Amino acid sequence: MEKRNIIVGEGRKSLHGAVALLQETFDPAVSPMPLAYTTKEDLAQVIHNLAETAVYIDGNFPDVDTENGEITRIEYVSRSGRSEFVWTAADGQYTFRGTRFSNLVFWKLEGQDCTEVLTGESGHCYIHQPNTADNPKNRWVFVPEGGDWRREYAGRTDLLRAEGHDFIRLD
Repeated sequence: MEKRNIIVGEGRKSLHGAVALLQETFDPAVSPMPLAYTTKEDLAQVIHNLAETAVYIDGNFPDVDTENGEITRIEYVSRSGRSEFVWTAADGQYTFRGTRFSNLVFWKLEGQDCTEVLTGESGHCYIHQPNTADNPKNRWVFVPEGGDWRREYAGRTDLLRAEGHDFIRLD
């Protein structure tokens, strides 16, 4: 399995915010139920329900670490194994990572006309969707910052197959 090495999103959230973000991103694979809670006991029940639901739909459930009754870390790997979410309580930091063929990467590229990409070999680059103001052609375009070369692809999957192995981060 290809490593989930492309950072697709990161930031800081409270435990409640992290759990809600996890469900929002991977719903319905994580759980079809709302994740509202008010106490630690409620949260424990929600995590338990997530696990039961994951088993029912043949999916994965979050791996939850606790210490002294407090949740310290949540990790979730998608059913396909191509996407993951990790949150730690120490700093409230969360990170979404994916392979070049994860839905997280597809959604990120579909969500904006131009996506900034950090690559290992070429540094900062840009991906332009087809039929936009910056790219009126009916092809996906991959260019470096400064633009001394340009690569065009018939589709998003073609672009990711050719270039995605070198992606570090999408912004």
